[in-house]
Amino acid sequence: MEVLLTGATGYVGGRLLRAFEEGGQAVRCLARRPGEVAATRRTTEVVQGDCLDEASLVGPFDGVETAYYLVHSMGAGKQFAERDRRAAASFGRAAARAGVRRIVYLGGLADDVSSLSAHLKSRAETGDALRASGIPVIEFRASIVIGGGSLSFEIVRALVERLPVMICPRWVETLAQPIAIDDVIAYLRAALHVLPGTDGQVFEIGGPEVVSYGDLMRRYATLRGLRRLLLPVPVLSPRLSGMWLALVTPAQARVGRALVEGLRNRSVVRSCAARETFPIEPMSLDAALTAAMNETAGAHWKVDTRAVEVNAPPARAFAPIRRIGGSTGWYYGGPLWKTRARIDRWMGGIGMDGRRRDPDQCTVGDVIDGWTVDVYEPDGRMRLLAGMKLPGRGWLEFEVTPLDDGRRARISQTARFDPKGLLGRAYWYAVLPFHALIFRGLLRRIAQLAEHGEDTGTRGLFVHRSVVKAPAAAVFRWHERPEALEQLMPPGRLVRIEHRAGGIRDGGRVALSIGLGPLRFRWEARHYGYVRGKQFCDEQVRGPFQTWRHTHRVQAIGTSESLYEDRVEYGLRGGVLAHTFFDGPLRLFLRRTFAQRHRTVQARVPRMPSRAHRIACLAVLALGLAGPRQAASGQELPAVRTVASVDLQRYAGDWHEVARFPNRFQSRCVGDVRATYTIRPDGRLEVLNRCRTEDGAIDAKGIARVVDIRTSAKLKVRFAPAALSFLPFVWGDYWILGLAADYSWSVVGSPDRNYLWILSRTPVLPSPALRAAVDIARANGFDATRLLTVHPVEARAAD
Repeated sequence: MEVLLTGATGYVGGRLLRAFEEGGQAVRCLARRPGEVAATRRTTEVVQGDCLDEASLVGPFDGVETAYYLVHSMGAGKQFAERDRRAAASFGRAAARAGVRRIVYLGGLADDVSSLSAHLKSRAETGDALRASGIPVIEFRASIVIGGGSLSFEIVRALVERLPVMICPRWVETLAQPIAIDDVIAYLRAALHVLPGTDGQVFEIGGPEVVSYGDLMRRYATLRGLRRLLLPVPVLSPRLSGMWLALVTPAQARVGRALVEGLRNRSVVRSCAARETFPIEPMSLDAALTAAMNETAGAHWKVDTRAVEVNAPPARAFAPIRRIGGSTGWYYGGPLWKTRARIDRWMGGIGMDGRRRDPDQCTVGDVIDGWTVDVYEPDGRMRLLAGMKLPGRGWLEFEVTPLDDGRRARISQTARFDPKGLLGRAYWYAVLPFHALIFRGLLRRIAQLAEHGEDTGTRGLFVHRSVVKAPAAAVFRWHERPEALEQLMPPGRLVRIEHRAGGIRDGGRVALSIGLGPLRFRWEARHYGYVRGKQFCDEQVRGPFQTWRHTHRVQAIGTSESLYEDRVEYGLRGGVLAHTFFDGPLRLFLRRTFAQRHRTVQARVPRMPSRAHRIACLAVLALGLAGPRQAASGQELPAVRTVASVDLQRYAGDWHEVARFPNRFQSRCVGDVRATYTIRPDGRLEVLNRCRTEDGAIDAKGIARVVDIRTSAKLKVRFAPAALSFLPFVWGDYWILGLAADYSWSVVGSPDRNYLWILSRTPVLPSPALRAAVDIARANGFDATRLLTVHPVEARAAD
């Protein structure tokens, strides 16, 4: 043990302890109340002791080479100076008896020693008492310390934030040299490794700028965007200032009064010894103030939070949260939200325009009715940053936490406000009653929607899919053509296009006239959610439905086909009764309408030249999607049999291809063909296939699932996108026909005998093992003469 630290429960001592722990330095902390020391590492030891009780200091110094003295008694009243002298003397004598080599002490900086305040005089006397022990003392003397939680900084922050006009005594023009807390900690840590001859010196430390206390408050106000007026008066003494300060900033008023009484003393660095001895470059005043403000910003925010538990899984609980705003609205207190939007526009703000990019999905950066999404975690958390005119910054955050293994959820709603000055605080307390009304109702409505669904009984979902024999890019480009909309309209004059602008990209608009003769109504929609080559959406702005959101999606299936999908979410006017009577006929109408639309797309989109269907660019060991071939001869072949059982834990890992039947998936592979199988938590296997081509290495990723749970020897493999996994033909058979007892080689094939692979754990398979694998293939009716050897083997067993 080398270091003893006192004052670890204080501001500077606590920061130094954290720095020591992060640097791996073993520390012993001396504290009157050990339970208050925030130790986080095993390298930190906490012992009980009191610097005013010399008997309690016998054991703590054992093995200590350097001791840090960072305690004071300013909170003890008028006798704090006497207590500080006695504590320092007691500490020094105990350290001397234990053979401590060095004491490091942090004191106060002042120019005029003859007229020091009680606080600064006590700091100087403490240093003298420590030096009287005979132990070399490294004393750092600092001016104002700038840091989040520092009493000097918190006094400046409180004054500037709370008082638009400040009546200031003459001492506000006293010069000082503020220093960031991080720089103070850097000097204190550096004292552990000072060069010989440095012990016993006094180092004056400060930042790079010399400013007055008034300048310091003005700089803080500028960084916060506040306008503050400082009116100097000659009659307010530092003592009276301390009493006045106790009224404005009552927290730790007694200590703050002692500090303020010392503000008449200049605290400017006169010696350059610290800069010459320690390689430390102090940060600028603005950087120090900004760091301090950021560090403690949340501690001064105003917070209004509430929560509710719902009988719904997290995904369902989060659904109404991600859909908030836009055409959906804010669920509760609509007139109040509109009033707030009007007030914001009157003040020159953006208001709440009722728009959002996508009514169902969010991403970071989306704007929702003037709010910006700055945090978004699907089914978990969404935080909105207010864009309205506010005397500060505001956030509205929703968080969903799973309960009971995901069967239930807790929805938390938190409004946070970072007030700017006195106006910001007044605003917060003025709107707090409205928050209680609106946000409580908003959360209650979200909980109802989570448990019972969005407008239960009045919402519907219709989906129509088909496979179009054309590339996805061609299908999407066709929809972007101006004439596509007319060609998709039903025949006759039931639907007429009255106006359109902007096409299918975001912001595009279309107006339709629907009906017969004079019995017609107008339907207007706007486009959003455009993703080039993949998706575009439209939603009703005016029309017969309560809500209508239509998503058009195109997903590539290989290079020559596409999965074409129309997804419609709708709500009927008239509530549950209307939905009960009209939902059935509406769905029948939609089914016929979209079937005709899909036939139109199938007929009009240009097709690719006819060629074999492809699912993946590469499937080195994938089983194909082609239909089964017939046997070359008319003889009856034996049934294809798998091994009795497979331990997939042992089967997982790396495999090398030794031989295979020719197939189109591997036509480009010229060598180094490998497969890696990894078991996922859900029991499926991730498949990674690789090979070397003439143009370089390529790979393909897929998923395998077990279809014969009894043996685990029959699997299905797909390399198509996950969105197509519902299609049965994207899955190929993967049957393990032969397997070495030590899992060193295997034979894999398909029941139609079109595909066959011999795999090995090593690139070279011994001849006896290869012959055994080939015999298994022959016994299952495979034509061994078709095998192609990929890697060199010791003998050609297929001959």
